[in-house]
Amino acid sequence: MIADIEFSGPANYRIAVKGCIPGAWSERLSGLNIAGNSNDQAPNQVTVLEGRMRDQAQLMGALESLHHLHLPIISVTREADG
Repeated sequence: MIADIEFSGPANYRIAVKGCIPGAWSERLSGLNIAGNSNDQAPNQVTVLEGRMRDQAQLMGALESLHHLHLPIISVTREADG
């Protein structure tokens, strides 16, 4: 049931995007850990970003940065705390 999810507090997120994101861009993307990136520009390259966001506003800032980089977002998942 989704009714008990709190959106105003911190949560862990996993974001998958199509394309390659350099590891140095972590700070630009709210400090998210960047995995699955490589220097080759394979047509089906997927990069996974994971980390804790303090609130929905910080999450939206990271998503907006990905949008400005023209990287298609495959999925955004709120992970269980733990």
